[in-house]
Amino acid sequence: MTGLYWRPGEASLKSFRSTTNSNGASTIVITLAVSDPMQLGHLLADLKDIQREEDAARKKAAKVKKAKAEQLALPKPAGLLTYGSKT
Repeated sequence: MTGLYWRPGEASLKSFRSTTNSNGASTIVITLAVSDPMQLGHLLADLKDIQREEDAARKKAAKVKKAKAEQLALPKPAGLLTYGSKT
């Protein structure tokens, strides 16, 4: 998984906050100050990579879930299967 990393000279942490909704899901908002446009581009590219990886994982999970839902159940056998003839 891709991560987000910066050196102290490249960006500085301005603020952060978090919120939690009634479902218990939390959101963290982080504000960074970046003075070099090249570093800004690198950080944005890293964030886009993270987003692509998460989207691909969600699509794969949905595909697996759909495939499992579409599997047909085999009917229950009518009776015992025996080998050979009964005499």
